[in-house]
Amino acid sequence: MLNGVMSINKNQCCGCGACESICPKDAITLKVDEEGFYYPSIDEEKCVLCNLCKESCGFLNKEVDNNLDIKPPCFLLKHKDENVLKESRSGGAFVAFSDVVLKNGGVVYGCIMDEDFNVLHTRAEDETGRNKMCKSKYVKSDTKYQKIFKQVEKDLEENRMVLFSGTACQAGGLVSYLKAKKVNISNLFTLDIICHGCPSPKIFKSYIRYLEKKFKGKISDYEFRDKSMAGWEGNVETAVVGGKKRKIHYWNKLFLSDLALMPACYNCKYKSVNRISDITIGDAWGVKKAAPGFYDKNGVSICLIHTEKGKKLFDLIKESCFILEHPLCGPLLQKHLYQSAKPQKSREEFWETYYDGGIEKLIKKYATDNLLSKAKKKMKNILKKIGLSRKGK
Repeated sequence: MLNGVMSINKNQCCGCGACESICPKDAITLKVDEEGFYYPSIDEEKCVLCNLCKESCGFLNKEVDNNLDIKPPCFLLKHKDENVLKESRSGGAFVAFSDVVLKNGGVVYGCIMDEDFNVLHTRAEDETGRNKMCKSKYVKSDTKYQKIFKQVEKDLEENRMVLFSGTACQAGGLVSYLKAKKVNISNLFTLDIICHGCPSPKIFKSYIRYLEKKFKGKISDYEFRDKSMAGWEGNVETAVVGGKKRKIHYWNKLFLSDLALMPACYNCKYKSVNRISDITIGDAWGVKKAAPGFYDKNGVSICLIHTEKGKKLFDLIKESCFILEHPLCGPLLQKHLYQSAKPQKSREEFWETYYDGGIEKLIKKYATDNLLSKAKKKMKNILKKIGLSRKGK
């Protein structure tokens, strides 16, 4: 606390905007910091010490749950519609759940990337709007721009069925906001995505400009994971410039380096197999070993059910999907479910590199293979071809 006002610790804030949305005096404004992340800025002269900001803060009111002994029901899922399966990044779980809501006259909230490559949350009442929310976006999304939490509140007050999809911290922030406002959430279904971490929108926009300079043209389409080029298990990015699709790989490396993530991602209070959301979905990595007969080269989703509401919604998608119940253990128990990204000693150096030399220098230092790594990759491919593995040596 700072003079009775909630102080801001970047390691304890996911920038969801619950505090800004709930403030009755508009004393809180989300502002972008030097790394491109939103954080609350508090005008103490307007503040009346109502403490609603504290009540609505998901991070402040959440304790980390590291208990792996009690696990939720776990299912493997793939959509029966081959077109849906091919267009989804995993097994089409989001489409299946959102179809149920839309067919019942409800609304869907999710993340899109607009024509200027801004990654933000928006609202949809039909398949056209919903389809823009499909596919992966490995960037921190903006829930502030369209005042998403207030829109959800309005829809619930009008007795609409609402599906909110996002990261666990965004879902947690929304639920905390609605409870603080004493809104009836019986018609709200929260769907969180298994999250590695949230990279900087500022770095990503710089990256898009870098690609346009590199390819000498405006990018008309970009995909973080293009399944049509490398299959479900591939991590190939693509950018369309002048009608030509080009393979790239730099963003994937920056993302997986864990250096461009929001500070709170190293201290995520929502990393747990038991979530505040009704349902958790993601890629079913490990399905080849856990349930080889259910594997599909076009993708398989994993689905965890946390609440009775979640179970009711899940029961309504069974006709549209192939579903296999499987214990959440072994290769299906992904570390990103219950472990935060590890703090990196070189994070400060990463940002200094960006400020000093921009995105080009950042890519050269952190996303370009050196001779040693290239040699290791080449050797690994050779070993695969002759049927050997590191473990077998």
